[in-house]
Amino acid sequence: MTYTPSFDKKMEYYRSYQSLGGTAGRVTFFKNLQKFFDLTFDAYVGGDAPRQPAWAAWVTHIGDNMEARAYFVAVDRIDAYT
Repeated sequence: MTYTPSFDKKMEYYRSYQSLGGTAGRVTFFKNLQKFFDLTFDAYVGGDAPRQPAWAAWVTHIGDNMEARAYFVAVDRIDAYT
């Protein structure tokens, strides 16, 4: 299972991300955000998969642990992600 947020929800996440110092533009953020949900949703929200491999896949996709964390925190500030 995965999650695809509405445009308004994506914008809330994006503003949260920007407040954390995130530098990705909106289009890039939206693409990465969907990948974030694709890779981590089952592990963090559904509890149907182990978290460590999901997180590792997400960090590998983004290429930087701090940037990966910014996406997580941006979403978690708006909607509890765990």
